[in-house]
Amino acid sequence: MKKLKIYKKPFIIVTLALAVVLAFVVLAFLSHEEKVENIIMSQAEQQMLTISKTNASRIREYILDLSRALKIVVADHRVKRNILNGFSKPEIYLNSINNLYEHHKDQADAFTILDDRGIMLHRYPFWSDNKSRIGTDHTDKPGVAYVVKEHKPYISEIFYNMLGELAFSISEPVFDNDKFIGLVRWMISLRHFADYFIQPVMAGSKTYCSCVINEDETFIIHNDPEKIGKNIIMYKKEKFPEHDWSAFEGIVGEMTKGELGIGMFNSAFMAENELKTEKKLIAYAPVKMGTRIWSVGTVINYSEITEPIELHGAHHIKITSIIAGLFLIGGIIFYRLERIRSAELEKKNIELEQEITERIKPGEALWESEQKFSGIVESVTDAMVMIDSQLNIVWINDKAKRIFGPDMVAKKCYSAYHGRDKACEPCIVKQCFKDGDVHQFETKIIGPDDKYHFFWCTASVAARHKDGSLQMVVESLRDITERKDAEKTLQIAYDQSIIYAEQLKAEIEERTRAEEEKEVLLREIHHRVKNNMQVISSLLKLQSASIEDKRFAEMLKESQDRIGAMALVHEKLYESKDLANIDFNEYIKYLAQTLFRSYAVNREKIRLKLNIERVMLKIDKAIPCGLIVNELILNSLKHAFADGDKGEIEVSLLFINENEVELAVSDNGIGIPKGMDFNNSRSFGLKLVNILTDQIDGKLDLDQSKGTKFQIRFKI
Repeated sequence: MKKLKIYKKPFIIVTLALAVVLAFVVLAFLSHEEKVENIIMSQAEQQMLTISKTNASRIREYILDLSRALKIVVADHRVKRNILNGFSKPEIYLNSINNLYEHHKDQADAFTILDDRGIMLHRYPFWSDNKSRIGTDHTDKPGVAYVVKEHKPYISEIFYNMLGELAFSISEPVFDNDKFIGLVRWMISLRHFADYFIQPVMAGSKTYCSCVINEDETFIIHNDPEKIGKNIIMYKKEKFPEHDWSAFEGIVGEMTKGELGIGMFNSAFMAENELKTEKKLIAYAPVKMGTRIWSVGTVINYSEITEPIELHGAHHIKITSIIAGLFLIGGIIFYRLERIRSAELEKKNIELEQEITERIKPGEALWESEQKFSGIVESVTDAMVMIDSQLNIVWINDKAKRIFGPDMVAKKCYSAYHGRDKACEPCIVKQCFKDGDVHQFETKIIGPDDKYHFFWCTASVAARHKDGSLQMVVESLRDITERKDAEKTLQIAYDQSIIYAEQLKAEIEERTRAEEEKEVLLREIHHRVKNNMQVISSLLKLQSASIEDKRFAEMLKESQDRIGAMALVHEKLYESKDLANIDFNEYIKYLAQTLFRSYAVNREKIRLKLNIERVMLKIDKAIPCGLIVNELILNSLKHAFADGDKGEIEVSLLFINENEVELAVSDNGIGIPKGMDFNNSRSFGLKLVNILTDQIDGKLDLDQSKGTKFQIRFKI
């Protein structure tokens, strides 16, 4: 029975300590997990609001762009003159109308002009039965009757167009000297509108889906074409009538009122012929245009947001398991060592007890017994202190003298150990005298250095009287101060590692959010710059149609091409994943093909040859290089070949070394006149090429051995 008590107690103490540590770690983990979830949710909500507001801004810009085009048309005196004369001689204006539609055909389906009674005077694009439709009354069309009556701009409700597609219209009144004389009107199909805007938005590892509804709860835009034109509430209730959609109806109600906000609802779907639900988060932002209120919604599965939290929790559980395993291994090792030492001490105590009982033996036997006792106790590496029933210290070994000093003998144990004036409560020595068992415990004692030391103590019977009553108890004390200090240091290091990990995670998340917002803003800037340049290009195109002097018209055409070359850089950056660099290989191919189409080049007579390696250029190099290519290709098209001559224009972009490239534009035409100084040419185009070459720190050479070849070397 004694052995069971000796062996179980250290293991029980270690087990209890492990349980306390695990409980502390679990409570700390649960508290920390809630904070992490709140932070991640807040960041996700802000990110989704940013996406919704950005998409709402893009739709507003889309509508305003079309409205601005209508305002340009209604301000043109030729439009007013044609409306007043019933388009009796429309040919003087059809070219400008055609150019306007060609520029905006990616945004709208049709453009019509009506008089002050709502009678259609002109339509573009033309249909085979266009003439039969001219002169028909359109006041039954959405928005037409309103503009005829109120003389105000109008964005219509959703309607079915003549092709049976869902659409809406944008109308602008036309005035002549403050008198209402008619209106112009864009018609846009929802399919066209959706194709222009809808795409999933990626941010980090999350996927967001966007949609647009109007004030009638009808889908205007959705990545599923089946849903466009349907009532969002009725569609979901008809598909899953048994599901509770009350939370979703409340969110849609806020959206149709033009509110900005975030909501959460349970959605339904079928999986393995079973109705299932999933929680979703939606952020919505309004698009207010005249009397119309649309709302842009951005939706994400809640599980995508909580996935990092679950990974974070798994990481903490793993760390906790490792710590628990270390504690358990340490406890087992400690238990086994204590078992061995306790057995050794018990054995030596038994031998000591036997020696004491034989003290009555005379002379040599007593001396031999004392020598054995002394040898046994001095061989023990722990401090040993013998205490009588009055709690007086009667003997200590050399180890105890080195730890506590030699003056402990004859003092009360509680005074020598703790500086107290009365016995400790509870007193382990008294308990040992009472039950005769072996007791183990941990205690804290002030040493000669006036510092606390931690000890693992074992108290057991050392001697008995002749009648069998207990005479003395021996305490074996092992200094475990270093182990306690190590445990404390380990705990501090663990706490600091947790704090550092939380700070590092927060910093990473903050930087990730800032980078994602920066990327969204940069894309929006490139998109707007491209749109503004296209508006300028359209204005130049409209202006050139009214200029009879071919030389000035050609100058405007060249300026339009230069603006187009610069706008193309911003368009490619907007479409690129890398917002800092542009793939100049794709850029040159697109620019060259566009110039050949723009100047109606006969491809059977004049061939275009491209020899281009994949070169990535920053915007400060891309725009000058794009303008150089534009000027040199135009120069070849205009001057290299006489009417009917066949020839070839080649554009090459090759690496000379890893930091330098050569851009070359050549033709096999008649060539530049001999002796012409191209560095001081009176040609505006060649002057511009020289200026742009200096801007990119390049070197320009002219090779006239076979036609004309301009070579420009520059560093990237």
